[in-house]
Amino acid sequence: MTFMRMAVLATAPLALAATPASATKVFTFDLTGAYSAQFSITKAAFGAPVDASVDGFIVEDVAGIYGGKAQRAPSITFATDAFGGGMTIELLSGAFAGFLGEQLFTGTTAMPVARTGTFALRSDVDGALATLVVAQADAVPEPATWALMIAGFAAVAGAMRRRSAVRTAVRFA
Repeated sequence: MTFMRMAVLATAPLALAATPASATKVFTFDLTGAYSAQFSITKAAFGAPVDASVDGFIVEDVAGIYGGKAQRAPSITFATDAFGGGMTIELLSGAFAGFLGEQLFTGTTAMPVARTGTFALRSDVDGALATLVVAQADAVPEPATWALMIAGFAAVAGAMRRRSAVRTAVRFA
């Protein structure tokens, strides 16, 4: 069996273990204005909320930068239009930052899909304005994807090394 065949057979399980591209999508949220926050939620986490009701749904344990400080938000609640739309961010300190505006998702509260774009929101406390930009991006590749890529490079390097050297002779007339 040739080295290339062995390399392909050895990397096949890694290819099967790699996650599909659709599972690595993330939604990025960038809030500016009266309050600042930058955080990301994976498409899988956004589409499978922890607590869904008629009024909205909750995504828990969201890392990000809130008010200029890196921390985790225990929960972010996304509200339906009937409940004022927008979102509420709960911080570990117990502080809440609520913003009213458009509904930030489509579908049901049990199976939401984030809307992308720019949204005008206002604080539910003092009415201060804020702008929220929601974008969808690819996440960092999974470890299995990196392993498959590295194994491929190793297979190519091994094949090149095993090749017999070709001698070239140049003759001038």
